[in-house]
Amino acid sequence: RIGRPVTSLASHPFEPLLAAGDTAGFVYMVDVGLHSKLKCRSNFRLFKEPIAALSFNDDGSLLAVVAEESNQLYIISVRDKTQEVMGFMHFPLQGSFVRSVRWVASRHVVVADNEGYLLACTDIPGKDGETLKLKAVFTAIKTGQGGVAAFSNLGDQLVVSTTSHKHVRSFSAFQGWGRVITPDDLSGLAETKPTRQWMDHAKRVQALSTLPGGDMLATCSLDGSVFIRAAAE
Repeated sequence: RIGRPVTSLASHPFEPLLAAGDTAGFVYMVDVGLHSKLKCRSNFRLFKEPIAALSFNDDGSLLAVVAEESNQLYIISVRDKTQEVMGFMHFPLQGSFVRSVRWVASRHVVVADNEGYLLACTDIPGKDGETLKLKAVFTAIKTGQGGVAAFSNLGDQLVVSTTSHKHVRSFSAFQGWGRVITPDDLSGLAETKPTRQWMDHAKRVQALSTLPGGDMLATCSLDGSVFIRAAAE
């Protein structure tokens, strides 16, 4: 039992390990190998704000953590049966984080803000001495009008729904991104042309998710519908 309201969960891709975040900014690494006797391997207080999202990368070696009302993203290193806080990076947001964080590759992490931008750190820097602030390089794209409501990775694409439209768009995770250093740099980005666009729903898309295997996408809407489509469609 954690003892405080839990706000976010993420499961390790192949180890019996669960990451949980709570309202006080703590992250817990829970061994779920024995369901009848769960064990907390470690815990870290990374924020004062509630944890908004957690995500392991594909090989399970890194855990990304973001919190509400913060522009920081923490990275926890997961090696063998030990966990260590590598550090944090300051994303140059104009707004605040959307409650999601995704990995496109093992060291390529993507976040979104509520102003309609996707931002990425394409190579997580290693820890430099005792300092916790990581010297990250950021890139970004502008997805269009309206803030990002939800996003997910689908192969080498990032699929996005917005707060003001009922369509879903996909963007390349690697091409067309511009270097950004400060939040003001985002204003200079032109709107990026999507690689695809779908309009399956009659109302705004609330959530979307890539299904196991990575080649199917599920979307749900305020109109009460759920659509599942192949990535190739």
